Amino acid sequence: MLALNWKFMAFRKLDVPCIAKSGRRDGSHRTPERYCYFVGKLWMSVEMWYRRRPKFFDEGSMSKSEAIFRFGEFTYDSGSRLLVLGETRRHLSPKAQQLLHLLLEARPRALSRQDLYDALWPSTFVCETNLASIVNEVRRALGDDARASQYIRTVHGFGYAFGGEVGSVVPVAVHATLMCGETSYPLYKGENSVGRAPDSRVVLSDGTVSRRHAAITIHDGDNTVSIRDLESKNGTYVDGEKIGRKPVLVTDRIQIGFGAAIAVLKFRKISTTKSLMLNMTELKRQVAERMDGA
Repeated sequence: MLALNWKFMAFRKLDVPCIAKSGRRDGSHRTPERYCYFVGKLWMSVEMWYRRRPKFFDEGSMSKSEAIFRFGEFTYDSGSRLLVLGETRRHLSPKAQQLLHLLLEARPRALSRQDLYDALWPSTFVCETNLASIVNEVRRALGDDARASQYIRTVHGFGYAFGGEVGSVVPVAVHATLMCGETSYPLYKGENSVGRAPDSRVVLSDGTVSRRHAAITIHDGDNTVSIRDLESKNGTYVDGEKIGRKPVLVTDRIQIGFGAAIAVLKFRKISTTKSLMLNMTELKRQVAERMDGA
């Protein structure tokens, strides 16, 4: 990871003499364009290499599964992105949430700094101190000490690892999917926030989407789904009808508009095996009723 920003260096006045059109090596013909030409070409080469470099992870998608992790007195729900100490919520920025999830999933294996950079800042040049700042944020939330770490362990010269004992890992089931363009967003039981805010469950970058635009709720028990607007600037629409703060029940494959961003809600399909099990239960009930009637 490069710590220097070559874009700014490209426009910095470099004290390198250039060759004038006459072929004479002279410092009197220096121009800003000539000063930055060679460094600009170097920047383009570095940028092209960085984008085409081999990747050991699928950048931006190292962590796809959702689960609930319990360690010490902490519980981290990667589905709702909540870190809880007892009954107290501990604040984490979106990058800190992602880092904690990556380390929990990879435990006890250590992740290199390069792997973490590729996952947290895919195809982006950042300063090396950025990762250290995110690690320190996670440690503060966990009450951890870098010198005597209980949870976030530093592997000197390599990277970081999660060193705590994880009591249980409960997988979180995906109950629905929101399709917006070519991107799919998993939805879980409870409230799923939609907006431009980075800590939203569904982050939409469209300029017509408010930071806190809408909330999609999957209810317990009957698995019904409702949506409500959060006083967004450009409104939330269900099949073309504008809705307000009052929850509105929605059905499978219904079209939802968040400002100018159009999405389709898809419910999770029941597997063939589960469907047969449900049919068998119904069949047993009908047989029992007939036998009682006889």
